[in-house]
Amino acid sequence: MEAKTTRCTHCYAEFTESELRDATCCPNCQTTGLPCAIAEDVTIKINWHELRILGIWADNWAQRPDIPDDSKRIVAKIIQRIESQHPEMTPLTLSGEILKLQEEMPGVSLLRGEKVVIPPKRVQ
Repeated sequence: MEAKTTRCTHCYAEFTESELRDATCCPNCQTTGLPCAIAEDVTIKINWHELRILGIWADNWAQRPDIPDDSKRIVAKIIQRIESQHPEMTPLTLSGEILKLQEEMPGVSLLRGEKVVIPPKRVQ
């Protein structure tokens, strides 16, 4: 059986060399972005707070109007994949944290200044 060698950065589907032989885009989602080489997968030890700093900066930078929409989607997908590995942790973006707070505190306005919302401390 032929080993998977390539992963789409957008949809995370994995492919063998023969599956990609004549491909001009991802066979699964048709994105034309550069794929990842599975052989370059690494394990990194990092503190979640440090990862949040990187996530917040990446998400904020990706929202600039001069950044292509495809790049914005890729950054969002990468952040989602990291968050899905630890769903109990605080989201890696400020917008994700606001959405989580809105889910946990329905009816409380977070954006209109009607109430001050202090994020709850995470239970270990």
